Amino acid sequence: SRSKINTSDGSELKKKYWKRAVREYNKANYEKAISYWEKILDIDPGHKPSLQRIEQAQKAMKNYR
Repeated sequence: SRSKINTSDGSELKKKYWKRAVREYNKANYEKAISYWEKILDIDPGHKPSLQRIEQAQKAMKNYR
């Protein structure tokens, strides 16, 4: 069936990782958040939003310490 083909592109997984990353980011668990965004980049290396959020998190980590 077609629906199986659509989920194999990782988009459901990306959504799941994105939600987890944002949740961790909001709790100031920046390293954990970054690891989830990196998982998205493993699925989709050109995923701009993840790249931008990783940068944000790295800046936040510097300010947080």
